[in-house]
Amino acid sequence: MRGLIRGDRCEDIDECGRFNGCCSHECYNNHGSYYCSCPEGFNMATNMHTCVGSNYLFLLIMASSLTLLALLCYLGKRFDWRVQASAAMRTLRHKFKRMWKEWRQHGKPTYEKIKKVNEDYKNDVCQNSDLRQPLIENQDIYM
Repeated sequence: MRGLIRGDRCEDIDECGRFNGCCSHECYNNHGSYYCSCPEGFNMATNMHTCVGSNYLFLLIMASSLTLLALLCYLGKRFDWRVQASAAMRTLRHKFKRMWKEWRQHGKPTYEKIKKVNEDYKNDVCQNSDLRQPLIENQDIYM
């Protein structure tokens, strides 16, 4: 059994206690192993570690190496803030994965870069929602 080793006797190792078991969302430890789970609205990818949502778009991403704060647009629903911890930012989809790589190469995301993300989605799928103003109103953005 994977996850059971301690010298001459077996002890369960908590895989979820270290890096959340490499799960992008929820990790559950069980005897000798672990499994990843996805919240409502997400599906498990074929790697069995990453949750992929098909009913949302990222509108604004603010991130550090430990936390990703994303304003998500749930299609047909109101806007809602969700916090997702993901050191490798494995949950990013669409062009944000490429943008995140570019931002990391050039240091902190600048106001102009984040504003560009806002402009790209301001009048997209979510235009009939409660969002009527740009997400970013000024240059007071600090990471």
